[in-house]
Amino acid sequence: MLGGCVTMPENLQKVSSTLRKVGMGRAVDEFERKMNLAAEEAAIGADPIFVDAVRRMSIADAKGILNGHDTATTDYFREKTTAALT
Repeated sequence: MLGGCVTMPENLQKVSSTLRKVGMGRAVDEFERKMNLAAEEAAIGADPIFVDAVRRMSIADAKGILNGHDTATTDYFREKTTAALT
């Protein structure tokens, strides 16, 4: 396991809170457990894709990340991995 948890989107946090108030806390806990498990499995499967993107990174790519804007790293990985991840 990777540790940590998936952060629930705000609208699901509201639903979760409401369900807990009406006694459905166990169901919410199970849903969150399954979401985290799915996220862990997806992350493990994505490892080779990100490793490949790093291996294919050029000097120009690295300079672009270092000298780029705040989202330059995210932009690089989005460009290089989206097709394979999809």
